[in-house]
Amino acid sequence: MNSFELNKILGAILGTCLVLLALNIAAGAVFAPQKPAKPGFDIAVKEGGGEQGAAAAKEPNQPIETLLAKASVEKVRRRPSNARPATPLRRADRTALGQIFGISSAARAAKPAADSISRQR
Repeated sequence: MNSFELNKILGAILGTCLVLLALNIAAGAVFAPQKPAKPGFDIAVKEGGGEQGAAAAKEPNQPIETLLAKASVEKVRRRPSNARPATPLRRADRTALGQIFGISSAARAAKPAADSISRQR
């Protein structure tokens, strides 16, 4: 390959880049966005709460302790009979999770009781 062919190839690449740059500048001038005087959008809100205000008045925020004291196992929705049971974690998985989340060995010792409850479902 002589220098004339190399010059033709490099000239074609540089010419293409120059044309693309010119098109980009021209398109930016033609399609310039109109910037608003005040940034942001106006949000239309209906006045008067209506149903939402009544629902908020009926159910005030309660501390979690109160809600947990009222909790009942009977209110929990049961899985359908054809649902697959959850597979328990292997010992290696429990150890790895304990290391990740910093669970102590005492907490892991209490875990089998919770595992047996979950297996009964």
